Amino acid sequence: MKQDARFRKILLIHTAFIGDLILSTPLVREIKANFPDSSLSLLLTPQTAPLFRKSRWVDEILLYDKRGKQKGADKFSRLAMDLRQCRFDAVFSPHRSLRSSLLAYLSGARIRIGFDSATGAFLYTHQVHYDNGQHEIDRNLSLLKSFNLPVDSNELEIAGDAADRQVIERLLADAAVDTNRDLIAIAPGSIWPTKRWPAVYYKTLIHMLQERNYQVVLIGGKNDVELASCLAKPADKTTINMVGKLSLTESAELLKLCRVLVTNDSAPMHLAAAVNTSVVAIFGPTVQSLGFAPRGRNTAIVEIELSCRPCGKHGGVICPIKTHACMTHIHPRQVLEKTIFLARSKTI
Repeated sequence: MKQDARFRKILLIHTAFIGDLILSTPLVREIKANFPDSSLSLLLTPQTAPLFRKSRWVDEILLYDKRGKQKGADKFSRLAMDLRQCRFDAVFSPHRSLRSSLLAYLSGARIRIGFDSATGAFLYTHQVHYDNGQHEIDRNLSLLKSFNLPVDSNELEIAGDAADRQVIERLLADAAVDTNRDLIAIAPGSIWPTKRWPAVYYKTLIHMLQERNYQVVLIGGKNDVELASCLAKPADKTTINMVGKLSLTESAELLKLCRVLVTNDSAPMHLAAAVNTSVVAIFGPTVQSLGFAPRGRNTAIVEIELSCRPCGKHGGVICPIKTHACMTHIHPRQVLEKTIFLARSKTI
């Protein structure tokens, strides 16, 4: 496939999790770079759409609330008909679900590009090999490279603006943040319970960081509010709790001001990597070789070797062998050492 003037309208389908969409930002940029005169639309969930609302590479965002208002076969059929009426010429789908494959096919686009390991891969006109040995960023970009389309950069990109910076400046001023002390961000949550390092360990880590004169700010989504309340009580004036209060682009602006982010294997580590903030990532049920480790120069993975790892691509609700040893055997001091090392080497 080569640059095609007949590609007036291109659609990218990606309705996965926030972290997956952050890792797809290079693909979005490079599609637009290869087809600058084409209109690029993204089909996203309401949770991930804010990542791209300010992107200069995106012309249109279409929503698919697959677990909410558009759940069910009738709403799926309505969406498919709407996509067909848009008359897309080409569809890219890094998402490997059957729903995505069906939507690509039902869109009516004459060129449909997806992975050979996707459920319903036969519905694509062009099937690209899904290389398990690659990082997810590079796997996504292979949708272009396999057709000899140039890729100039695999750098992550988050499109924030002055309004996001102003929100963070105001919130930090309201929290009376001491600008003479270094700021460490902690993202304690994950949608997968087995990926969460124990809250009591995070609490110990926070205490040890504060003993060393670091300021700690908690970040995360609305689903993490209850967890964060255990780590930063209302009377605690030393831990800044921003969980559930920030948009994705505002969180990125806050991370720019932090020396390090400490996090589980979850979306915030990719958000931090995208803005060149150092990352200490705690890996338990998942492993780096799956291709979703943070991409950046200043990153550290804290993990222990166990024969049962990995127990799945995403983690799970409960530990299959009922020990959760992959997380409980990681001591706060191990995480502290990595955090301080990166904090001392980071220049803001």
